[in-house]
Amino acid sequence: MIRSLVCAVLGLGMAFAQPKPGFELADVHVSPRVMSPSMQGGFVRGDRYQIRMATMVELIHTAWGVESNNVTGGPAWLDYDRFDVIARVPPKTTQADAAAMLQALLIERFGLVVHPDTKPLGGYALTFVRKSGQMKEAADSNDANGCRPSDQQEKTPEGIGFVSYNCRNIEMGGFAQMLRQMAPGYIQGSPIVDQTGLKGGWDFNIKWVGRAQVAAAGGEEMSLFGAIAKLGLKLDRKDVSQPVVVVDKVNEKPTPNAAGVTESLPPIRESFEVAEVRPSAPGSTEAGFSIKPGGRLDAHGITLKNLISFAWQTDYDDEVIGPKAMETNRFDIVAKAPGVLSNEQNGFDEDSLSRMVKTLLEDRFRLKAHTEDRPATIYALIAVKPKMSTADASNRTSCKNTAANAAKVASSVSRTFVCQNITMAQFAEKLPQIAGGYIDRPVVDMTGLGGTYDFPLNFSPLRAFRAGGEGSDPNGAVSLFEAVEKLGVKLEQRKQAMPVLVIDHVDEQPTDN
Repeated sequence: MIRSLVCAVLGLGMAFAQPKPGFELADVHVSPRVMSPSMQGGFVRGDRYQIRMATMVELIHTAWGVESNNVTGGPAWLDYDRFDVIARVPPKTTQADAAAMLQALLIERFGLVVHPDTKPLGGYALTFVRKSGQMKEAADSNDANGCRPSDQQEKTPEGIGFVSYNCRNIEMGGFAQMLRQMAPGYIQGSPIVDQTGLKGGWDFNIKWVGRAQVAAAGGEEMSLFGAIAKLGLKLDRKDVSQPVVVVDKVNEKPTPNAAGVTESLPPIRESFEVAEVRPSAPGSTEAGFSIKPGGRLDAHGITLKNLISFAWQTDYDDEVIGPKAMETNRFDIVAKAPGVLSNEQNGFDEDSLSRMVKTLLEDRFRLKAHTEDRPATIYALIAVKPKMSTADASNRTSCKNTAANAAKVASSVSRTFVCQNITMAQFAEKLPQIAGGYIDRPVVDMTGLGGTYDFPLNFSPLRAFRAGGEGSDPNGAVSLFEAVEKLGVKLEQRKQAMPVLVIDHVDEQPTDN
């Protein structure tokens, strides 16, 4: 263990010591605000390198190859502010070359100073409790080891689907590491160490429901932790020594772009290699949208408004205004992305896909649109009797779902967030991300409260109320609105001018295939 940690830190040290070439040209700017931001890109495509909506932690993760949870230190905004980097690279630039160039850019444009170290980080320990008939020593040591998704699609009596895996000839150390990929909603990237003391390979099946579905499925025994307990094991929170990158210094604003950069790096007009668009069968109401292996888009029963919302990355229904036909006419689409965008090495991200759908709408439906401010219904976040604690300024700004605190609240409350060092404006911005299903319009901070705060936010998924009818409270569930009011603030619907996408023209039917 010690040897591996030393090697990891030495490896990071060597990466820090290498001379770093720079991008030929780079546009660095703050990302536009969207409801559910997530990093996109980070790939070399032709002469371009693009990474969008990335926090500084994610940029460091991409540049140095260290896990995001292992980036420590730095100012409060490190996990919150997001940036776009669009750069030109020379021919034959590899992903490793681009990572080194990104290092140079972060150092030059943000004044980033970092160093490698080892530190104890919050993680989990997997321990042995008792023998269980559900876990047996591997029958054949020659079997391929690992955990694979089960072919059987099992459901709880309430109709909630299980996440199911069949594990064969797997050592406990390997199982501990695989859990991070198998249950990301529970583990959230935290390290897991094997402290079971069990040797050799083991055979077992394991199943659980998603973190947000635990209450509806019957309680904690249906969770990942309950599933592990049935094997005779236990997963406990514990600090684990890990190689880290420590942020010593970084500026929140990058240095300005060189004159003419934006013009020299115009947006790439991405388009599908081939696309077939047909009207859906009469009476079709079910819609589907998926990406198949090889970068194939398969959509059916999709309205033009669905496609426009995806292409322009709008978040709410009334953010797109146009003719009624765009909400009623439905289409089936089969499209293939260019090879450079769809192969496994270069990845296939939603950002590129949305731009290709935008091109398809412009070419096949002759769509034209513009953005303007119009009155819209919003949720205003207003102060009543604030009860939140003044923030610990040493913490990074965040509002994270944490399974670790679930046992401290009622079993019916399955969404447990801990918000720290956050302003009310930032909290308003985070609420749509936190409370999918509850929030169907923008949230605007009107509390008038300054400073930053620390507080928990515990509420039940919306479906917990649907079981007993609208407005009912069948299982002691707590709505998002009630949870917010417990903080001494309140969500209230109001009218306010907001930017909307206005469709100037769109054909009701596409041009011929």
